[in-house]
This record gives sequence, structure tokens and C-alpha cells, in this order.
Amino acid sequence: MFHLEICHRMRWPLMLLLMFPATALAIDPVRPGDQIEVKHLGKWLPGEVLEYQKGQARVRYKFIREREGVFKLADMRFPNNEGNWMIWKDASGKFLIPARLLERTPTKVKLLKEDGSTVEVPIDKLASNLQQQLGKIAKAEKEFVDSALVRVGDQIELKKYRTWYPATVKALLPDGAKVEYEYGSAKDKYEADAKYEDMRYPNNEGPWADWTDISGKHKVKARYLTHDLTHVYLLLQGDKRIRLERSKLAAEIEEQLALRAIVARRPDEVEFDVSGVDFEDLPSWIGYGTDAPAPDSSLASSLTSYSRPSLSNGHFRVPLETSGKIDAAILVDGSDGWLAVGITPETIDASHPVSLEWVNLISQDRLPGPNFFEGEVIIGYSAAQRRLLTAEGLDVRGSASRFCTYRLEPGSDTAKPEWKWSVPKVRFYSYRDQMNASFVGQDRILIGYGGTLTMWNMDTKTAEYVIPSKESEMHFSPDRRHFVTNQFSHAVVIETESGKPAADVKRHSTARFTQDGNHLAARGSFSELLLNLQTGESQKITGGYRSRYATGSTDPSVIDQRWLSTGTQLFDLERGWLIWTEGYQDLEPVMRHVIGDKILSVGQSAGVDGIELVIGVNDAVNPTAVQRISTITEEELYVLRPGVRVRIDSAVSDPRIRSGIERAIAAAGYQQDPGAEIVIEASAYRGKRETQTYSESRFAGFGRSRGSSETQTISATPWIQAITVKLGQQRLWSTGQGGIPGFLSVREGESLQAEVQKCEREDYSLFQNFELPDKVMAAKWTNGFGTTSLTPNGFIDEPVL
Repeated sequence: MFHLEICHRMRWPLMLLLMFPATALAIDPVRPGDQIEVKHLGKWLPGEVLEYQKGQARVRYKFIREREGVFKLADMRFPNNEGNWMIWKDASGKFLIPARLLERTPTKVKLLKEDGSTVEVPIDKLASNLQQQLGKIAKAEKEFVDSALVRVGDQIELKKYRTWYPATVKALLPDGAKVEYEYGSAKDKYEADAKYEDMRYPNNEGPWADWTDISGKHKVKARYLTHDLTHVYLLLQGDKRIRLERSKLAAEIEEQLALRAIVARRPDEVEFDVSGVDFEDLPSWIGYGTDAPAPDSSLASSLTSYSRPSLSNGHFRVPLETSGKIDAAILVDGSDGWLAVGITPETIDASHPVSLEWVNLISQDRLPGPNFFEGEVIIGYSAAQRRLLTAEGLDVRGSASRFCTYRLEPGSDTAKPEWKWSVPKVRFYSYRDQMNASFVGQDRILIGYGGTLTMWNMDTKTAEYVIPSKESEMHFSPDRRHFVTNQFSHAVVIETESGKPAADVKRHSTARFTQDGNHLAARGSFSELLLNLQTGESQKITGGYRSRYATGSTDPSVIDQRWLSTGTQLFDLERGWLIWTEGYQDLEPVMRHVIGDKILSVGQSAGVDGIELVIGVNDAVNPTAVQRISTITEEELYVLRPGVRVRIDSAVSDPRIRSGIERAIAAAGYQQDPGAEIVIEASAYRGKRETQTYSESRFAGFGRSRGSSETQTISATPWIQAITVKLGQQRLWSTGQGGIPGFLSVREGESLQAEVQKCEREDYSLFQNFELPDKVMAAKWTNGFGTTSLTPNGFIDEPVL
């Protein structure tokens, strides 16, 4: 297959012998009208010969636009490795024809004649010098192919923009190969000339190489597939697989194997049935689930969550003996106390793969788990399913191109490959993709990526449903019948079996079931509440809960009907106070989970030989916090509260504004006092002119432009309304509205310009409708009455004095 082209690319003198034989009948190697390829800026582009003279040709070719240029023979070639024009003659010397070599087999050549017809000629009928030259080419081809690291037809992976894509070797090049590869979620096919450093075989397999035994007498050309402690598994040409004893290999080969980590083989790719799911036409986050009813007692769970280990207070350290990034820290379901830690090393190579480590919280032992190939990230594990989920093919957005599952026991170092399947195309939005997963029953996995949640069935290999989800969040009820997902401006409770909305938590973008299954803890931009599913009653939560969920995914716990622990914060439900905070000192947070009335905290630091985990368990209800409750008064705790004295700033003269503030003061139970230190400032005014570019978004509306081709740029001078409560220079509370909108839903036929310019209208509605907060904590109580921090040496309490 690589006749003259091999010589041409390697620039061997042999090419000249064939292209310009020592004869008076030499002819031009290219002719006007020939369809060739020319090398321009390192790339081969199609072109047409216009004129040839003295070793150069003028060629019309296309690079961005059509153009002409003069090229030397070294920068021209015929496609498909075909040969140039030359004189071919038989052994008698009587028959001569100008022709080009199209193909060659061990016994024949196929030639293209000047009239466009083709002819096949036995090689043994050609002139002896031509036979000798073809023999040298055949020998050079064999040596070239034998020395190549890949073979034509091999299934490899190609690196493009930091992402690896499936590819097929189509032709060999001196330092790589011409490959056909799949790019993007649509799996469009492209061709490229690839260097060896940008190619790899899947599953950590090796290139073609010589394998020699310990005596040096026996050698075989083969590819490395995998190895274990005693054997190496190789692929021979012809797709034959063999197993060799490592003890019988040459010493230098065995030394290389000893340095190479044993890596779990990736699953073979299979097709999952997605015909029943529409990944392209998903509803918008904002509108999804808004028709569902409010949460009620039907969502309450009578079951407890997955069994968890019984843990005692204290801390311990676990050296992982590897450096890198912790991608996943998974509290494994069950009572055995396993923690699964996925690690990507700083530098990934054959000796330092992606790895899974096991830590037992009860025995405090560390066990090595299976290793995985570069580009694979550990997402989740279920002991109930004995199944591990990974993602591979991450692109520059952090989005996966394929998911893989393996079967393995907790604490095991052997992962049995199960399935690998391609990720369907979804519409990404503005933020980097967040991936997570929850395992349901024996064979279902709810996987979050790309602003969606998809339920995959491992038994039937189908996608059951897909729903939109901001940041791909999911939080299950203890009985797994429902889960909650964030929909940007509200949270929706989903029925796990069907994927249908069961309830809508309005004005709260995130909600989580508590571990008793009887409450929803919800948070939004302006309010936080604990909803009792049994009674329908809701209770406001004071202070900081909005942004302080625990690192890692954990469900809040209601303890003794008095306390609410979210992992990072402890609330007194009787008084509605934030009373204590959990944190870290001199450690990087890894994860934190509430387990009943205990908190499991995991941090990491740099140890002598790599990452060192510090794992601690403490009481969720801090004794110091409980003691402080009985000694502190509301006057000490709240800077804003019913009965507090406030005054309206003298600059507020507009009666539409002033009357609204007076209404809100009375509703909140504040007292007006012209001499009060706490001042309420308010204003309504024309803001500065703003310009915004909008593009069509996945919301069936327009959002701020992030590169879409469908854009509109609009300017407006918005009307601004603002209210601030201050103590001296300290802002205690504020609210406002106005400004050019960042997002609009526009129906067909409506004007985006007109919608944007509505922000210019004078408006005083904020002052008619706003509410002052019932209570606002003083700044010193931002973290409650104190903080418990996990440090390398254990827990320390730091109460606020």
C-alpha cells in the first residue's frame, strides 16, 4: 500500500531512481491537469497542476480561498500513495509506456496510462532494473512497517485539544500515521496526520514492538495488552492472543513490566438504547416542574437511609502514598465503614495511573484498589450493586464523552469491566460541567452531567429518562422513592421510578431530604426553611444556611426534634438560631457527612510520600453550643429584631418610598426613633446606560451571550430601586431591583428590544411589597457561637467570646 509514497516521504535516493531512470526517455513526473496534493504550512492540500518546468510546478490549490503557487517536487504528491509519471518497459526493452503506478502486490503492478485506462503487469515481465527497484521498495516497505508503532486498520485513540477520541489508522507516516477519527458528540468523522505522541491504544495497551525471551534466541513482533504478577498477555499479527510467563522474558523487558502498574482493562463499548429519550429538546430549568403541587405528606419516608457504620469520636491519619488530586471521596453504603478515594496523579504515566484507594473507618486500614488508565475519572461506587462508575474522554469543559462501569467488591483491588457507552449530546450552559451519580436498586444509575440528570439501566442497557438540572444536582429521599434537583429558581421533587415531577419547592433553588425522611431543608436567594412533610408546617432558619452546605454530598439530619445539622452548620430549631459551624484548619477539605448524630469529616494535607488523609468524627450537637444557648440573650444575638429602634434616612423624601418603608417597619415590629443609630436608606433613580449582548440559550429565551451565532446587542438606561439598613458604615441588610436583565423569555413574535427596554420604566413597586427581615444576627455571630475545626492533630473548638 505504501509504494512510492514511502520513499517520497522518507526522501530516500531510491525515489529518484524510480522517478528518473537513467534513460533518454525520461518524462515530466507531473502534468497539467493532474489532481495532486501540495504541502503548505505543514499540511497537505488538494490541488491541480497548471504547469510543470525544471523540477517545479505551478499549482492551483485552496487554503481558505483559492490561490496559485509554485512547488518543488518534494512538496508535491499524488493522493492515495500513487506514483508519478515515468516510463515503464518490459524485459525485452521493446515495449515502453508512459504511466503512473497505482497499486502493487507481490506479483503485479497496476498502472494508469495516458489515455486514462489501467493495465496490470506481472512484475517478472518488467525490465530487470525496474524489478530491482520494486524489490528494494518492497524491502523498504517491510522494514518501514515492521518498525512502525501502529498498523493500518488498528483501532487507536487520537488526542485533540486535551481530549482522546476513537480513531482508525488509515496509512503509516514516518513519525506517526494518517488516521480517521470521531470528533464531537455527533461522531462526525475527520482525517488527520497524527504524531506518535498524540496517539495511544485503548486500555493502556502498548504499540507494536519486539518481544524477546531470556535467551535472546526467540523474538516475536506483538503488542502489549495487559499483565499480572506472573504473566504478560500479547496480541500477535492476525489478531492472535498469547500469554507468556514473565520469568522467561528478557531481563530488560521484565524490568519495564515491573515498573508498569497493573491497570483495569476498560470495558468494550456497547450501544445503549436512547430511542425513548429526547436529549436535544429538554425543557428549560426555569419552567420545569412549576405545574407540580407543593410538597406534602406523600413525600415523607418511613424508611431510614442506607445503613451506615457506627463510628466513635476521634481522629486518625491515613497516608495514601501517592501525590495528585482527589477526584472523588465516596462514603460507601453499608455498615462496613468503607471510604473510596479516587486519585488522579500529578503526572500520569505507566507507573502512575489513576487509582482507587480504600480506607476502612472502623479498622483504620488502607487497602489499594484497582488502577485505571489516563483520562478516566472515578464518579461513584455502590456496595449494594457492587458497581463502580467512571467517566472518560473529558474535554476542555470537563464534560465526559463516555461512561464506564466495573464490578468489584468493597476493599478489592480487582475491577471487572462491564459496560462502556457514549454520552449523548446535551445542551451545555455557562458553567463547567459537574458530574455525579446515585445508584438506585440493583441495576439503575442516575448520572448527572451537562446540566441534566439521566437514569441509565445497566440490565437493559437503556436510558429511561432525562431531566434538566442546574449543576446536575440530585438529593434522594431515604427510601429512594424521590429525589430533589435544582432548577435555577426553584427546586423540584422527582419520582424516581418515572422521572416525573412530584412537587415544586417554589422560591428555593436547592432542597434536601433530611435523614429521617420527614423534612425538606430548602434554601433560596432570600429565604431558608425547614418543611415538615408530615404536618405541612414550615420554619424559617436564621443565618448563613444559604451558602453553607457541607463539602461533598450529605443529607441534613434532624436530631432529637431540636437540632438541624447540615454538616457544616448546626441550627437550634426551637429558637431558629444558627449556633455552631464546622470547619478545617491547615487541611484542604475533602468531604463531610452527617451520620445520624455524628459528623464525619475528611481533610487532606501533603505528607512525606504523597497525600495524607486526616479523618475525624465528632458530635453533630456541640456541647459548648448547647451551653451558650442558655446564657445568651436575643439582644446580644440579633442586631435587627422586633422592637429594635430604627430611623429613616432624612434624604428619603419621596412619599411613595417613605410610606413603603414605614409599612415594612411596622410589619417587622421595629420602632421608629429619630435618634436611633440604625438607619434605613432608600432610593429610586435612573442608572447608568448599559449595553448587553443576548444570545439564544437552552432556556427557550435569551441570555447573556457566550458565543452563540444568534445574538442581539441592546442598550438601555435602567430604573434602579434600592433599600439598605446600616449601623454606622456597616451594612446590616439590603435589597433592590433594577438593571438591564441578564435573561429573558421571549415568545415567538415578541420583540427582545421591547422586553429589555421595560427596565427603563419608572417603578416604585419594591417599596410597596418588600419586607424587612424579622431578625438579623450581629456580625460576630456569623458562624454561630463558635467553630469546631478538624486539624492535622484532631478537633479544636473555638467559641466566640
